[in-house]
Amino acid sequence: MPIAELHIHGITKSKKYISNIDYRKFRIKFFGLVSRNYLANKYKFSAAMLHSGYDETFCISALEALSSGMPVITIDRTALAERVINNFNGYKVNNFDDMADIAISLFKNKTQLKCLSINAVNHSIKFKWDNIAISWNKYFKKLKLND
Repeated sequence: MPIAELHIHGITKSKKYISNIDYRKFRIKFFGLVSRNYLANKYKFSAAMLHSGYDETFCISALEALSSGMPVITIDRTALAERVINNFNGYKVNNFDDMADIAISLFKNKTQLKCLSINAVNHSIKFKWDNIAISWNKYFKKLKLND
């Protein structure tokens, strides 16, 4: 994919400490920790989020990506996989090779990407604070009635 790039955010170590590979020739760029505004702007121009999700319990960044219209591709053994629905708002895969294959497939298939993007936004609405607050309020009222 000659115009595709992989941008990696959140790594605090220099890529020199990761390996001696020149990632630029593979169109892989490391940005380290960035501000919320920078990341929100980046989401506007991104096609999908690839997130292993290994150390996540909720993964707010993936929810932000979904609400920005980016499908999420993740490993199917993490908490993040609970919010990703295959071929609806993203993909759950078994390994990094599958993750790359799906990302390339989405980059080539703009119709599928657009459908996943719309579904991602719609699915993320249930996690909006207003909706969560209503759910918690109902739960607390139910607890009070059971006293």
